[in-house]
Amino acid sequence: STLMKLRQDLLTHYATKDPMLRHKISQHRRQILLQGGVREEKIGNVDEWKMIGLTDRKYRRIWLNIDDDIKTCEEFLPHKVMCIKLNVEEAESSEEQLLMHASLDVLIGIHGSQFTNGVFLPRHGFILELLPWIPNYSVDKW
Repeated sequence: STLMKLRQDLLTHYATKDPMLRHKISQHRRQILLQGGVREEKIGNVDEWKMIGLTDRKYRRIWLNIDDDIKTCEEFLPHKVMCIKLNVEEAESSEEQLLMHASLDVLIGIHGSQFTNGVFLPRHGFILELLPWIPNYSVDKW
């Protein structure tokens, strides 16, 4: 598909530009796990973990109960599943945004432009886009 070709071309380009990219992605995954409270000795191979990023926005289309959903996801830690809040506005560089998304297996969020970065998800990754409920009377104002 066109998306797969674009994804492959971009990742090949970045890997050529930075031969350490795969290593940086693995290190980023490890850092996510450590920040999430997983002890180093429990991590093992970072590629065995499933990383789920929940998009966090500060304005418009805010995920109101994102903290509750992250807390619920903690129940799956024994199954090597880690959920994190993902906010590209907090990234300090485009490389950090690349690492954020290339480290994920799943990207979940409310409709918006942040899903453009989904092109950096690994080949097996997928996106779940949530659409906000909009009453009929406000469609013209959307």
